[in-house]
Amino acid sequence: SLHAQYKEILGLWQNGTFEGVFPKDISNTRRKNIIRSFMLLKEKFDAEGSFEKLNARLVANGAQMDPTTHTNNSSPTVSLTFLLIMSVIAASEGREVATMDVASAFVKASMDGEEEVLVQLDSISAALLVRIDASFDKYLNSKQEMTVKLKKALYGCLQSARLWFELLVKELLNYGYTQNPVDPCVLNREVNGKQSTLLIHVDGIKVLSQILGESKHLFSYLQEKFG
Repeated sequence: SLHAQYKEILGLWQNGTFEGVFPKDISNTRRKNIIRSFMLLKEKFDAEGSFEKLNARLVANGAQMDPTTHTNNSSPTVSLTFLLIMSVIAASEGREVATMDVASAFVKASMDGEEEVLVQLDSISAALLVRIDASFDKYLNSKQEMTVKLKKALYGCLQSARLWFELLVKELLNYGYTQNPVDPCVLNREVNGKQSTLLIHVDGIKVLSQILGESKHLFSYLQEKFG
């Protein structure tokens, strides 16, 4: 359990997800806006049903955030209609089909331009962070907990899904895709009369392409951008 939590905190630290806040710098107004965090643990099994490993994910308690200040935070996912239609088209045209996903996707998105979000780390998460980076030791409070300011879109925050979707679409547009006017989670690109279609579902991408090697090239591009 602790090993899984350590890996999660390490990944967040490597992504520059947060910065420490000194307890003395937290005014009463800022203190009221601090939201708690919690660590989710999930067992992962292989294809044969055998236990493989334990995954951990640090999640902010978005229920503590003011929903009235987050009125435009929906993140669309591809419709079932488009998924079925494109599956039929891909089969009939013999398209190359592949899927890929981005690990720790939300924390790839920056919180720049968003309102300040302060998150409280419990003593275990705080201790693991200090173990990874001793410079965070000075931010511990008397309970050995820590308040951090988010620099990246942590899972659980109301705006995180929207920020990630906007970032992913931006990179796909830069690659040469255009969004379908009916479903924003369907993107197309044409090369020499050959079409490639992408279907987006949160951090997962389904590639259905007539363009030879498109999925491999797109994978390399996204790996360079997001790791």
